[in-house]
Amino acid sequence: MFTYRGFQRAQERALLILGLLVRRGQIEREEYSSAVSQLESLHVPLRESRPTNCYHFVLRLLAEEKAKGLTSYSGPLRSSLDPAIQAFLQQTAENALRENQRLDAHNMAIIVADRANGEVLGYVGSGSFFDEENSGSIDYALTPRSSGSSLKPLLFAFGLDSGRFTPGSVLADLPFVALSPRGEYRAVNFDDTYMGPMLYRRALANSRNVPALRVLEGVGMKEFYDFARRMGIARDDSHDADYYGYGLAIGGLYVTLSDLVAAYGTLASDGRELTLRFYHGEAKEGAPRQIFSPYAAREVSLFLSDDTARLPSFPRMSVLEFPFPVAIKTGTSQGFRDAWTVAYSSRYIVGLWMGNPDNQAMNHVAGMVSAIYAGRIMRFLHPLQQQGIDTVPFAAPDGTEGVRVCTISGEVAGSDCPSTVLEHFRPFDAPRSLCSVHRRYAVDTRDGTPATGVTPPSRVALRPFTVLPAVYALWGARHGYADLPVETGREATRSIAVSYPRAGAHYLIDPDMPGRFQTVPLEASVSPRVRVIEWLVDGKTFSRVGFPYAARFPLTRGTHEIQAVIPGTDERSPSVTISVE
Repeated sequence: MFTYRGFQRAQERALLILGLLVRRGQIEREEYSSAVSQLESLHVPLRESRPTNCYHFVLRLLAEEKAKGLTSYSGPLRSSLDPAIQAFLQQTAENALRENQRLDAHNMAIIVADRANGEVLGYVGSGSFFDEENSGSIDYALTPRSSGSSLKPLLFAFGLDSGRFTPGSVLADLPFVALSPRGEYRAVNFDDTYMGPMLYRRALANSRNVPALRVLEGVGMKEFYDFARRMGIARDDSHDADYYGYGLAIGGLYVTLSDLVAAYGTLASDGRELTLRFYHGEAKEGAPRQIFSPYAAREVSLFLSDDTARLPSFPRMSVLEFPFPVAIKTGTSQGFRDAWTVAYSSRYIVGLWMGNPDNQAMNHVAGMVSAIYAGRIMRFLHPLQQQGIDTVPFAAPDGTEGVRVCTISGEVAGSDCPSTVLEHFRPFDAPRSLCSVHRRYAVDTRDGTPATGVTPPSRVALRPFTVLPAVYALWGARHGYADLPVETGREATRSIAVSYPRAGAHYLIDPDMPGRFQTVPLEASVSPRVRVIEWLVDGKTFSRVGFPYAARFPLTRGTHEIQAVIPGTDERSPSVTISVE
């Protein structure tokens, strides 16, 4: 509180003047008495300090009160805002926008919340409230924007709770194709590459799009969309799950930073719903809902805080690493229109968005750029933890069994598995079988071919090989897994299927492109591996190919029936019919 200087002297001077006026008969005695009474009742007004960096927070408070039906106050209210944190956030936003202005990033929103109770300690709705050129008066923490990859942790937690996935699940990071009435839908990863078999942990930590789509397929689009609505991150009731389709997992759903921070706070709170609060010590209304199981929430926290699990998509010692435990996830919407980062430690949740008010694309400002500033905030909030003091690791789920698994197969790791990780399983989910991908075969040491009955014993050696499931044949051949021994008769049954093209696919011939460039790939899944297969098109042999069994069929008008067969056997795939016009 500040006092006005000279207030007492001003009162004394006023009394002197009033006395002179009444003695001279210029005012009546009653007027004099009334003026003196009023003068004595005057009090020094409170000189309030109104910081200019929290207008959006104040407006948010007013909106919250209006929603509650409150129009008056019986006493002072103490907000949750921390002035020191708020000042640092505002400075961070100003620095970030100045540093990225040349990259066409012109606005930002930041929220910092207390993980324990959801109290909002810092709130920046835009770079500057008074920035008319970039619509600074809009609160971008409350503005729905494309979610990018930011919802993947929620999807993966939902996948664990659905029972369809475990930490040992392996997701195929391979070209993803789906048919719809509007045509063929192809999904790609942000780097246009594929990593083959990916353990559940690594698929999330690497933020791969295709594995996320496979999780979405596994849990069901409608089920995940209904869950997102119950959780409060999907607020648009005018559309159903089919409207978003596969986009539910990779940015089709629009969310607000405020809702996203609350959702990650729910993960950080062992799956109990975290509600953002704007008053200090605000009473909670009843017990929070259990959104995720504590098991799923803790597993995802371990995934997101594992620096090695992000390899190779995100290098070590990047802006995603901290000297204390932090679970962090970035997101980038299509065309670099939104850059997200949400992170949480044992004490705080930090959420940050960068973008433009008119939804214009930034110049390759991705989630990793926003992570730079989220990292600065997180370090500011943890001065002691940066020095290794009072660090609190993320806890493993209660009642689980630790199993070291192979990162390629998800099965119990063997001595030949080159990469392993300790995963926490519920007892009924824990794998029991030894890794079937990394096997040893008897080979002839003279040329590396499979040993036979006539190979001299002194020339036989057991060597490890990586035998990937049939679905990875083409990917494996392109990544150095082609020199594997052919298995003949080792398994009781064979399987062969056309993996591409999809049945019912429709292709159009481009009249302006040379015919030799207009082909459709033929890909097959064959198990166990054989030396050669034949591709039949319209009942006639089109091609005879060895591993990885890929060919290309020139597009010709008409309807075509495609089938893969194993020569000399009755083994053949189901037919796939496509049309070309």
